[in-house]
Amino acid sequence: RRSFEEILACLEALLGDELGTLDQDHSRGDVVMAAGRFNIRPSHDVLVLRHDGTSPCLALSRWGYQPAWKTPDYQRQAKRGPFINARAETVHTARAYAPAAASQRCLIIADGFYESTTAAGGKRTPHFFEATSSDVFLMAGIEASFPNAEWRASHSNVAILTQEAQGVARDVHHRMPVILSAKQAIGWLRTSQLPEATATVSDLTHRPVSTW
Repeated sequence: RRSFEEILACLEALLGDELGTLDQDHSRGDVVMAAGRFNIRPSHDVLVLRHDGTSPCLALSRWGYQPAWKTPDYQRQAKRGPFINARAETVHTARAYAPAAASQRCLIIADGFYESTTAAGGKRTPHFFEATSSDVFLMAGIEASFPNAEWRASHSNVAILTQEAQGVARDVHHRMPVILSAKQAIGWLRTSQLPEATATVSDLTHRPVSTW
């Protein structure tokens, strides 16, 4: 919901000088369009923060993790599309995720997320989660390069790490994104470390929202 300039200010306030000078990836002229959207779905581009060992970089990544071996033919045979989420408990050991967890980590930037409850009859009610103490979330993610020919090799795709729901999130769903503090986020980018307590949940609030 915030402008790109507001997101930059939030990141500078959260991360300070820990990551050095923050750069934008100008290979995509529409990177600033990743801001100001109220609903981002799988297959949409999301704003991510990467670190190449020299400097941090803001760029776009397609939400839907698709490593090179997960070709369109494989997906048709398996009847399964790109991975949306990756379990934090197994991200370092699962065949699909371990290589990315070792070398292609990122942070997904957002100011909230949705989870849904399901009532009798299958009716789903989405809930919007946000934090009262900060403007943006830093969610742990992993990336891969799209194998499809229509995508440039430099354009990546991403999965969001999830964990067991904590705090008020348990009222809505059994899983939630891995939300990192600034210190934890830097540890994830630089060393692949996920702390035991990975979610900043003490100030999370949620409310039901319309499906429209």
